[in-house]
Amino acid sequence: MLHSKLQDAEKNFLAASETKKELEGKLHSISSNLDEALRRFQEANYEKNNELEGLLGKLKDLHDKINLEDQKQARAENKNQEVLSTITRTNNENNHVIDKLKTEAEKLSDDNIKLIGRVSKLSQDCERANVEFDKQQ
Repeated sequence: MLHSKLQDAEKNFLAASETKKELEGKLHSISSNLDEALRRFQEANYEKNNELEGLLGKLKDLHDKINLEDQKQARAENKNQEVLSTITRTNNENNHVIDKLKTEAEKLSDDNIKLIGRVSKLSQDCERANVEFDKQQ
């Protein structure tokens, strides 16, 4: 009986050893598969990170270009404002000069009319004086 129990225990031990070896093999296979999957994931992740770094570099370049264009636009806008201000100032000055010239032209025209009137009166006076002079002689 002891002998049979010993044999049963030995069979159980051998079965357990076989199960242990099978489980160790499966564990090793799973571990290898996990290592391989981890390696592939890291390679893919490395490639994606490189791709992302490249895209981030391009994005930064585009951002820098946009900033430069914004600065150029701001300078152009300031220049336009300066030109508009100069045009407005020049137009105001020109309008002022035109108004002064119109006023002066009107004054000269009035003076000219008065002078023509005086010359006409003097001409008439001279004519009368000549006529009277001729009568006296």
